[in-house]
Amino acid sequence: MSDVELVYGPQGELLPPPLIMGESEEELIERLAQDCGQPMPKRKTRDWSQWLDLAILYAHGRALQRVLSGDCRTDLERALWHAVLYGGEAISLQAPIRTYLEYRTFVPVLSTNDRGRVWRFGAAAKPKTRLLVGDGATVVANAQRLLFAWALEEEA
Repeated sequence: MSDVELVYGPQGELLPPPLIMGESEEELIERLAQDCGQPMPKRKTRDWSQWLDLAILYAHGRALQRVLSGDCRTDLERALWHAVLYGGEAISLQAPIRTYLEYRTFVPVLSTNDRGRVWRFGAAAKPKTRLLVGDGATVVANAQRLLFAWALEEEA
C-alpha cells in the first residue's frame, strides 16, 4: 500500500481514478444497458460515446460503493478505503471522466470521522451538506443521488 500515490483535488479531497480496470468499452456499455433494460447502442455513433461516458460513471460508482464497504481488490482500492475510513479524508464523487466541476451550493465529497458509522456528503465551505447513515454501499448510492439532485437544482 505504501507504493500507492493518492491524488488530491482543489478542495483537498481524494480524486480516485476510474475504478473500472479490466473491462472493455463493450462490456461496460453492455452491463449498463442490461441493468437499465435498454438496447445496446450502435458502435461508433454519438449514442455510443454518450453511453460510454455514462457506463464509466455507472461502473465507477458501483466500484466505489464496493470499495467503501471494505471489499477492496487492489492496493489502490485498499489505500482509498483506509484514507477515507481511518484517515478522515474526504473522497470526491465527481465523475472521473469529466472536467472538475465546481458547484455553487455544495462540494460533491463524502467523508466520515468515525470509521463509517456516520458520513457527511458535502463540505463545510458550502451551504449544502447532509449526514448519512448506513454501510458504505448504501451511503455512496444515497450521496450520488444527492449529487445529481443538487446539481439539477443548480441548473434550474
